[in-house]
Amino acid sequence: MTETEDPPIWVKLPKFDRPVKWITSYYDYDVFGDLLDSIADWCVKQIKEDNQCMIILRGGTGSGKSNLAMQLIKRILDILKMDWELKEMYLYTLYDLADKIERESKNPINWFDEGSIAFNSLDSTTEAGKLMGMFFDTMRIDHYITIVCMPNDKEMNGRIIKHADLFLECPERVPLPDFSPKGFFEVYSRKIYKSGKHFDTKIGAGIFRPIPKKIRDEYESLKRQKADEFKKNLAKKLLKKRRKEERDSQ
Repeated sequence: MTETEDPPIWVKLPKFDRPVKWITSYYDYDVFGDLLDSIADWCVKQIKEDNQCMIILRGGTGSGKSNLAMQLIKRILDILKMDWELKEMYLYTLYDLADKIERESKNPINWFDEGSIAFNSLDSTTEAGKLMGMFFDTMRIDHYITIVCMPNDKEMNGRIIKHADLFLECPERVPLPDFSPKGFFEVYSRKIYKSGKHFDTKIGAGIFRPIPKKIRDEYESLKRQKADEFKKNLAKKLLKKRRKEERDSQ
C-alpha cells in the first residue's frame, strides 16, 4: 500500500462519519449487508489491474474467521464465474502451495485457513522459506488472491504481513446489542507513514451469514485430513531429530 493511503472502502462506521441518516439505521442490515460483496469486487479489480491482493482475517479461536473467509471466497468466485473447488483453494501449509504451483492450478484463490501453522512450518531462514518469500513478493504476477486466517499479527512472518491490503477482524465484543460476534467483522487498513511505522485504522464494519451445511461438511472433512497429515509428518520429523540427538550423545 502507498504511504498514508486508504483503499477504497464501502461502509463506514457511523461513529467516525456520523451522517444523520445513519444514526437511525445503525442497526439496520442494509447498512452492513453489502460489505463482503464490495470487498470481493475490490479483490477482483485488484488482480485484473495486476495489483497484489492479500486479505488477512484476524480473530480468536472459534470467532468465525473460517466462515467469513468462505463467504468472501464464494462471492469472489461468483464474480469470476468459477466453481467452488475447495481442494484447489484450501492450503494448510506452504507445501500445499508448492504442490498447487507445480500442478499449474488455474484457481486464483489461495486460502491459508491455519496461517500460524502455514507460516511457522517453514523456517524463514531455510532455502524453502526464502523461496516462499519470493513467491509472495511476486504473487501479483500470477493474479492470485491470497486469504490468510490468523489468531493475531505477532505470530506472522514479517515478510508476509507487509503484503496485506486489508485486515478483516472478528472481534470478541461487538457494538451491536444482541448480535453474535461470529456474524460481525471489522475492516482495517494498514497505513505506512514516512517514519516507516505501520498503523492499523478501522475503516468499516459488516456482517456475514453462516455457510451452507454442504460446504461446512466438506470444509470440516478436508481440514481434518490436512491436520492429520501435518501431525504425522511433524511426529516423524520430531522422532527423527530425537534419535539423531540420542546417537550424537552416545
